[in-house]
Amino acid sequence: MSFKTVREFETNIAHFYDAPYAVAVDCCTHAVELCLRYTKPQHSIGIPTNTYISIPFVCEKLGLDWHWIDHEWEGYYHIQGTDIVDAAVHFERNSYIPLSFMCLSFQFQKHLSLGRGGIILTDNKEAAIKLRKMTYDGRTFDKPWTEQDKDTIGKKYKMTP
Repeated sequence: MSFKTVREFETNIAHFYDAPYAVAVDCCTHAVELCLRYTKPQHSIGIPTNTYISIPFVCEKLGLDWHWIDHEWEGYYHIQGTDIVDAAVHFERNSYIPLSFMCLSFQFQKHLSLGRGGIILTDNKEAAIKLRKMTYDGRTFDKPWTEQDKDTIGKKYKMTP
């Protein structure tokens, strides 16, 4: 398998949710982290008390100002004060939320169980390009590392083919 397989998977998931762009990552928590790194919130953000514990841990890791909120949700929730949607357990055709960074999970207990993995859905082409580079050590898949501009700080958060 190659990263072409990952690109095909992104295209299929984007089509299922009716989102213009999809960026595959190794897990939903890292999808949320990359979106927070990309958007760089400068104000306090709200996290529901009944979310998965990794989300506030990511906020702590990034040194963000955050607080708990009482918010009942089902399927997905907006991280208050951001355009980021934690949709780890949401699986519904044509349900992309416009103008958002919608983060999905493919962990073994989810609807689409791959054992591991996640994806970021967006309608922002520039963000999709940047987020894709951020998943893969700040580089792209189209040419050798030595020939690429080193303009993006990235993590090793790519989805394995």
